[in-house]
Amino acid sequence: KADEGTQGILLKTSFLPYVPSKVAVELTGNAQAGTLLAALSRNQFFTEQRPGPDPVYQYHLLFRAFLQTRARQTYSVTEIRALLRRAAELLETEGQVEDAVELCGASEAWDVLVRIILSNAQSMMSQGRHRLLDVWFAGLPAARLDQDPWLLYWRGMCRMPFVLAESREYLEKAFSLFRERRDASGVYLAWSGVVESFIQELDLSRMDPWIGLLEVLMKEYPAFPSPQIEGHVTTSMFIALSMRMPWHPAFDIWRDKAVALLDSGFEATLRMLCGFYLLIHLLVVGDVALCERVMSRMRVIIGSNKNVSPLAYITAKFGDAWLAWQTRSYERALKAMNEGLQKSSDSGVHRWDYLLLMMGVLASLLSGDVHTSRELLGKMSLALEYGRPLDKFYYYWLASWH
Repeated sequence: KADEGTQGILLKTSFLPYVPSKVAVELTGNAQAGTLLAALSRNQFFTEQRPGPDPVYQYHLLFRAFLQTRARQTYSVTEIRALLRRAAELLETEGQVEDAVELCGASEAWDVLVRIILSNAQSMMSQGRHRLLDVWFAGLPAARLDQDPWLLYWRGMCRMPFVLAESREYLEKAFSLFRERRDASGVYLAWSGVVESFIQELDLSRMDPWIGLLEVLMKEYPAFPSPQIEGHVTTSMFIALSMRMPWHPAFDIWRDKAVALLDSGFEATLRMLCGFYLLIHLLVVGDVALCERVMSRMRVIIGSNKNVSPLAYITAKFGDAWLAWQTRSYERALKAMNEGLQKSSDSGVHRWDYLLLMMGVLASLLSGDVHTSRELLGKMSLALEYGRPLDKFYYYWLASWH
């Protein structure tokens, strides 16, 4: 019974999970859209105003479903797709990117979805929202993904906390495409990602060709595109050399750059990962005093920055536990282990669970708490069937202490 203008507002906005007043006006081309939504909410006509500084409305589920059915009867498939695409663009502008992504999938607006992913990937990774980003990637057609090296790169980085082999496959594809297109930024970031995947997997011998490749790349692209990219390369190269080739003639140069990076203004996650591997190197060479200073700095970083990724936070707790048991601070080691395992449970990032448990076993044994060490060792035994060779070695090594 509503007039044509009112019907148009209701039908066109029914595809939005939440309807900002400003978006309703832009989407429908009707300056009265906000006034109508306010009246519907005020009269409790299946419309509710959401709390917030700007007017945002939500239709009752059944009312929304009814309106969508009528919209599909009123407009053609092409018109609805165009409507959804426009709605996605408007929601993106308003910062409602998750709702915008949903509409991109429904309208097959892949170019809009790609823009949203590339604009938000880095911040989402820093916030530990890997799983949501992974869902967004899953909505893209495979052909679209394979054509864009930046999509391949972020897909690879997104998968790293969960499936390392798959992550590396995406990163290697991205590296090849970046190199073909002579994109220095992409080349260096993808190189760093590939090396990091080997490190996370403890598959160190396969890093050797990539270590040598960096010298070639630095001749092709003598200047790093940005200090941030240099920071990523510094972290990966220092870790690779410290774990694989500490006798390398350039090792001291990369180590000094890593030390400087820890106190830089770069993103917290990058500094955290660099600090962890710097800590492990210093533990191996026996510089405990500098270890304590590095760990102190890492605690400040994770304590003062809310955007440290779950993986970086867990890595820091692993480093803290390692340093603690080596300096006979067994209670601190167990506390760090528990905090790291709790974060892995909350985030679904379980990459370091096994080694955190190992730190707990060592701390328990050395403090004389055989009961706790046996309990933690029992949890480690789960890796005997699916773990890496090094995981199995650590299990049997610790089990022999009992």
